[in-house]
Amino acid sequence: MIELYVLRVFTTDKPGSGGACGVIFDPTTRLSEADRQQIASNRRLPEIVYIDDLEDASAQVFTPSRQRAYAGYPLIAAAWLLCHQGYLVHAMCPPAGSVPVRVDAHSAFLSLPLAWVRPYEFQEMKDPAALRVETMHGVTTRSDLSNHDRVVLWAWSDHIGRRVVTKSTIPDHPHGQGISASIALALGAAVGTPLLVEQGNSSICAVASGNDGVLEVGGHVTLDGLERLND
Repeated sequence: MIELYVLRVFTTDKPGSGGACGVIFDPTTRLSEADRQQIASNRRLPEIVYIDDLEDASAQVFTPSRQRAYAGYPLIAAAWLLCHQGYLVHAMCPPAGSVPVRVDAHSAFLSLPLAWVRPYEFQEMKDPAALRVETMHGVTTRSDLSNHDRVVLWAWSDHIGRRVVTKSTIPDHPHGQGISASIALALGAAVGTPLLVEQGNSSICAVASGNDGVLEVGGHVTLDGLERLND
């Protein structure tokens, strides 16, 4: 029996906030990559992390369509879950490389190299309220340039408080409602840190500065439940 933990990352006090993902502890079963891809395709969560070693936190990440070298917010979820299962985790180790993490009672944070982040085209908008409504309701307008997954619409909602609203299209995520640590990271690099990035369904991602081309990204994590899958 395979146990799939379902979590949401960057949650707030608003119902339905956060990006969903799954975590499977697989140090003994050692599912093949084909089996892992099939589970991810069938379950259709945006991303599933498979933990291969509970001590060194080595892991693989699969979307419904492909394996990824890393994925920011699912690794944040996996780090939080590992720590809350009693494992001392200082780094997550996907195929792309080792990345430091820190975890507290309600949140987890990942230090990601900017060199790992794909380039995005950021289009600044003037009305954060309208952008938020479009995101929440999946509305597409003439001003919506975010049909391409490298285009991100954003607007300041609180310049003094360093808070922005974003809208983007992310593969395997609901249109306009995707959650991406990489987008938050890239925007933080573009406009400066610290930065609070509102994405998708009222989800909040925090970006802070780091050293040598690394920024820290993270937020609240919530465990939704445990599913048992037939192996």
